[in-house]
Amino acid sequence: FYKPTKSRFKIIIEANAFPSDEYVVQSVATRHNFDPNETIVRISANTNQEMATAIRQIGEKNQVALILIAPLQYLTGIFYDIQSIVYAGHHIGAIVGLDLAHAVGNVELSLHDHQVDFACWCSYKYLNAGPGAIAGAFVHQKHQEALATNTSALRGWWGNKRDSRFLMQQHFDPQPGIAGLQLSNPPTLPVIQLAQATALINRASMPKLRAKSKRLTAYLEFLLRRHLKSDFNMLTPSDPERRGAQLSLYFPHRDVDTIFAALRKRSVFVDVRRPDVIRVAPAPLYNSFTDVHRFVTVLVLALHEVAVQEV
Repeated sequence: FYKPTKSRFKIIIEANAFPSDEYVVQSVATRHNFDPNETIVRISANTNQEMATAIRQIGEKNQVALILIAPLQYLTGIFYDIQSIVYAGHHIGAIVGLDLAHAVGNVELSLHDHQVDFACWCSYKYLNAGPGAIAGAFVHQKHQEALATNTSALRGWWGNKRDSRFLMQQHFDPQPGIAGLQLSNPPTLPVIQLAQATALINRASMPKLRAKSKRLTAYLEFLLRRHLKSDFNMLTPSDPERRGAQLSLYFPHRDVDTIFAALRKRSVFVDVRRPDVIRVAPAPLYNSFTDVHRFVTVLVLALHEVAVQEV
């Protein structure tokens, strides 16, 4: 999807993107003989309007070839409006791709209807398929013909149409869409894990999971503000519509590794993003309001323990 020209070669990503996204765009730029420092433009935005405005302003010089954004930002937990990102990106003539690692299984998505060009994600986070789970990818239907005739794509046995695969032909007969980019058969156990995980989510339904998620994070925020007061700042928006199942807690005057150790000692596991952020993510599929209450109770005890140690 990155088809740069001498005049249109820039790539937009969000500031503080997940490192692997940085690795990808930096290596893609280098592969096409462009300097990553001149190619990559990083957007820092706290609202949907700021994101869309920044995309439009950067695109005024008609230099942007590709946009790669995580609509649910891993560090802050901000959930950006996908439709407005795509609209702004297409308005400046760019291809729009999404990193959905923290969005899939977390918020409701309508990739086709919102005209997303392509997207990719992992399945071990909110899809709960376990470590090493099979990743996923999406390419919009409007790109199917271009994918089928793409001469630079690496082709493999599993990307050939099923009905012609065992005719043992010497020419490649691609499956339509993203399926034509498959190389070989996936390992059995991860397929079973993913199938069972998605079956549970489908049974619960994303609308119901999302509704519960909003209530869980609202309850979590209420308890945190009531019991922690000034011990932390929250990077994640308070508006439930602008976040997923995650609150990012910023501890400017605390050692988050010490807090993490104190929580882990009490069998509570959160995610540390050094130097000063702890991400708390009550997953609606299996976490309860009791879990949230217990977490805050344990966090208060952990912070008290850390404070005593620091004296």
